[in-house]
Amino acid sequence: MPGYEVIGIYSNGWYNTDALHCRTRNVADRGMLYIEHNPLLGEQDYANEFTISAEFKPYSGESLYTDSLKVFYNIDGGEYESITMTFISGDLYYAMIPGQPVGTEIGYYIHGADESGHSMNHPYIGAPDPHTFTVVGTPQPAELTVDPESFTLEMQTNTTTIEIMTLSNIGGIDLIYDISETADWLSLNEASGILQPGDSDEIELLFDTTGLAADTYLCDIVITDDREETIIPVELTVIGTNADNNLGGLQNELIGNYPNPFNPSTTISFSLQNDNMVELSIYNSKGQKVKTLLNEQRRAGLHQVQWNGRDENGSSVSSGIYFSVMDTNREGLDFTSIKKVILLK
Repeated sequence: MPGYEVIGIYSNGWYNTDALHCRTRNVADRGMLYIEHNPLLGEQDYANEFTISAEFKPYSGESLYTDSLKVFYNIDGGEYESITMTFISGDLYYAMIPGQPVGTEIGYYIHGADESGHSMNHPYIGAPDPHTFTVVGTPQPAELTVDPESFTLEMQTNTTTIEIMTLSNIGGIDLIYDISETADWLSLNEASGILQPGDSDEIELLFDTTGLAADTYLCDIVITDDREETIIPVELTVIGTNADNNLGGLQNELIGNYPNPFNPSTTISFSLQNDNMVELSIYNSKGQKVKTLLNEQRRAGLHQVQWNGRDENGSSVSSGIYFSVMDTNREGLDFTSIKKVILLK
């Protein structure tokens, strides 16, 4: 028979549904790895991301190689890129294909393997003939949200504090922003940027009352994006000190943080009776330093520092009990204070 290789097998007989090629090439595998997936096909409305979910069922009883569970996708027939799938529950995993411009054709297939040696694609042929869909519709415009929408502070003269302003793009396309402010006592760590859909930026606002007389000061933070201007009003009340820069009513003290418990950020307050070198750090319950928030000379007065629940590498820390530790040194005298900080997610 042209095109066939004759292979001898041992058999107890034939069934009425048998065929030669089934017996030799495609006998059902009771230990197969099965992928159950409802594919995205045809036209799909524009989205920031496309969710691909699938159930992986290893009938061999062996465990999955979780790092093998991937979605491979291409754009308009180009080279494939891969995304490792994330566990949800049971046999279910998912991955997110990044959103693409309207009119783009996205092709994808799913791959997995288990410890029995079985591997499978969905669709079965994989890369040569993937599932395909076309992005249609009109993407949502960029849209900026700002948190908080205003700032009201009360500070001693000759002190500094840092506040966080969070910019978020809840729209469907990139957002370009510029930030300006006109007050000498306010400065920003970042004045412009680009926010992709769903992304956020944390902007540090440094308030410095050095040389300011006791009074109330006003200014506006102006955020300009592709659509409009957003005005964030700021009100700063400065309270004076005596001529020796010594605040008789204050002492070196770690006041604590608010809110506590917190999520995602909290403000830690402390006071200094005199100008002093201050280190303020966060430790975990094992006594390991998580983050140094401050290590610099500060003037006498009330101060505030914000902790955003991240470590030195910028990674979010887990829920639990932490400790803020304040250390100062003046004329050979050490002062240390510790307060409990609780992060709940």
